[in-house]
Amino acid sequence: MSFLTALPRGIADTVRTALLLLRAGVTSLVQHWALATFSLIAAFAVWVVIQDVENPRVRGVAPEPPAAAIPVRPVNVPSGFIVLESPTVRVEVEARQDVLPSLRASDFVATVDVQGLEPGGTVPLPVRVEAKRTGVDIVRVVPDRVDITLIRAASKELPVEVNLTGGLPTGYVLAEPPTVDPPFVTVTGHPDLVANVTKVQLDVNLSGVREPTYIVEGELVPRSDTGAVQQVFLSSPRARATFKIEQRFSQRTLAVLPLLTGAPAPGYLVANVTVEPPTVQVSGPVDVVQGLSQLATEAIDLTNASSTITRSVRIAAPANVALARETVTVQVQVAPIRCGAEGGACAGATFVVAPSFTDLPQGVMVGPGAFFVTVQVLGPLSQLDDLTPASFTAAVSLAGLSPGTHTLRPSVTAPPGIQVVSVGTVTVTLVPVSGAGP
Repeated sequence: MSFLTALPRGIADTVRTALLLLRAGVTSLVQHWALATFSLIAAFAVWVVIQDVENPRVRGVAPEPPAAAIPVRPVNVPSGFIVLESPTVRVEVEARQDVLPSLRASDFVATVDVQGLEPGGTVPLPVRVEAKRTGVDIVRVVPDRVDITLIRAASKELPVEVNLTGGLPTGYVLAEPPTVDPPFVTVTGHPDLVANVTKVQLDVNLSGVREPTYIVEGELVPRSDTGAVQQVFLSSPRARATFKIEQRFSQRTLAVLPLLTGAPAPGYLVANVTVEPPTVQVSGPVDVVQGLSQLATEAIDLTNASSTITRSVRIAAPANVALARETVTVQVQVAPIRCGAEGGACAGATFVVAPSFTDLPQGVMVGPGAFFVTVQVLGPLSQLDDLTPASFTAAVSLAGLSPGTHTLRPSVTAPPGIQVVSVGTVTVTLVPVSGAGP
């Protein structure tokens, strides 16, 4: 250890101590290797004994009934022939007690070799079974032989059909017939079963599908005229279908605005208007429905009205549009004018004003529509006679609004001396500008 003299004293002492401990450990291991080996073997033996006591190896039949038996797969079947039978077997196995109840048919592979078998006759052939799980030993096969009949297979080619088990949502249609890959399959099997197969179908459920292109893959099902599934072989057990979908009809819920004509009796005004239900669902061609912002009713005449009017009126349906309901109930509250203006007669009036839109957010535009708002005012009769809708300014702020449909109440400015009593709402749809950035 002469190299330690070149190290600082503290480090040299530490290294010297470590080397002494290492030498002592190696010496102890060499002297006691036999004892260590014996201890390891003894521990393993104890573990084996405990396993045999708590979870011993036992014999039993697998899979235990009523679980399905093991299907026997024929091997070395000559080309153009099939095995008539579909035999199954069970096996007596030896396994751990807790493993035996969990064994299923999928844990085994059963085969029967038909090489050299002549077609036509039924011959008992031995069955070979292998366990997929380790620790499971096959004792015997029950039965150890199965009857096998080799017959010439029948085959025919059929187109793959798409069987829709669920339709598209309302308003969506197939733009063209679906394409299927592969378009044809060969059906092979027992002659009687092959003769029964009249169609090979891919079952597809389109419920809720709205994507322009929808691709689905699934198992093919050979069926008879009655829809019964036939046990035959298909050259391709799976297929893929591609659907082109487009939206031709759309649904929206729009607000219903009553159309009021005429003026109440002198000294009266319209205090409030309610519609029940306030909205109605419409459906129709996409371009037509998306261009609507609201629905109007048939005209309600308020000429000389001096009390509340309640009527069931029809909704004016746009062309090519279907309504969820055709009528709504409109209640127009007509009340005496309460005016405190000095001098001159005080009266009320209703004007239909076209609003302007301000504070339009970036990246959106106002959708098409006819926009108007009902403004009720009070003032001297002599001044009201000179007023027109152009005498009022109605502004609708769109600040902070996102794309979609919004019902807003404008801010109305009236000429001096005229009091604004109530202002109706306007429904506007904001749509994204094509190509606008975020």
